[in-house]
Amino acid sequence: MKSLTVIYSSFFLLLAAVPSIAQPVVKTDPSALLETLTAPPTTAATARSRAFINGTVPNTSFFYQPWNARVEKVGQAIQAAQIQFYKENPMGVPQPAQPVSNVTPQQESAINSASNKLAQKMLADPALAQKIMAMSEAEQHAYLAKLLAEEGVTPVTGVSNSNYTGPGGLDIDWVELYQNIVQPAMDQSRWDAHNAMAQKYENLHQAVNDQADADIQKLPLIQMGEYGRDHDPEKVKAIQLRAQEKHRELATAMLKEALPIFEKMVKEFRARIQPFQDALKARKFGEGYDFGIHYKLALDTQMAIVMELLSLSKYAADLTDEAAKW
Repeated sequence: MKSLTVIYSSFFLLLAAVPSIAQPVVKTDPSALLETLTAPPTTAATARSRAFINGTVPNTSFFYQPWNARVEKVGQAIQAAQIQFYKENPMGVPQPAQPVSNVTPQQESAINSASNKLAQKMLADPALAQKIMAMSEAEQHAYLAKLLAEEGVTPVTGVSNSNYTGPGGLDIDWVELYQNIVQPAMDQSRWDAHNAMAQKYENLHQAVNDQADADIQKLPLIQMGEYGRDHDPEKVKAIQLRAQEKHRELATAMLKEALPIFEKMVKEFRARIQPFQDALKARKFGEGYDFGIHYKLALDTQMAIVMELLSLSKYAADLTDEAAKW
């Protein structure tokens, strides 16, 4: 990351020392929350006990509501930090602290404008960021000189007398940590195992229904008084009860097959977020640490983790509801 530091430092060769600022994020431990997330049940009977807490239709969201509330509370704290960030930085990029220097207001404005434009480009285009980082120092200076020239500033030459080493947040690749969490979550192939399982049991349940309908049609018709002739209701009920029992056996089988899928998702999620969590812990969640332009990204990463925690909870609830409806 040293070369990236040089890139940003070059914008401030005209500036005096700039104090770093603390940018705290929300202290949270997603792994600890995961430890308390109840996995889907392994029997249809347990599924029914969780799904019919309130109402006559399966709705396991009531069962998971207390856990969801804990996660949502974290999300609300992150959202509050995001709102505060935008109040202080309407353009979405932190403004450099006001320096004590001989730079004219026009030069300072031009330098800030150029640095913000580059920051926004690098955040929006990781490929561009990598390309710039791969440049030699001379190439980087030439690139920055062009940006400054577009703002009407002629870069100075020589060595700065400032002890400022550039904006914070460059000691780790926060962009990469964000991408490693978010991109796999958007990969629909991770649902392939679930989709295949769901289709299999949908077909099996349909086969049970088809067989029950066929068995009912085989029953002889009996006189039903003034209502005419129909199948014996008692025998129809017996066939339907047998079918219901088969549905519930299939529901239990589905849950046992779904549990490893759920556990794999949790395990992979835990592995994806751990490097980011380790980075935050090492920097005391921003206490005395300056994320620089990556502060908003750190908050966005935390929010992405919250949303995936809730997604795992919903998946467990959906599996439970599917089994309970039989």
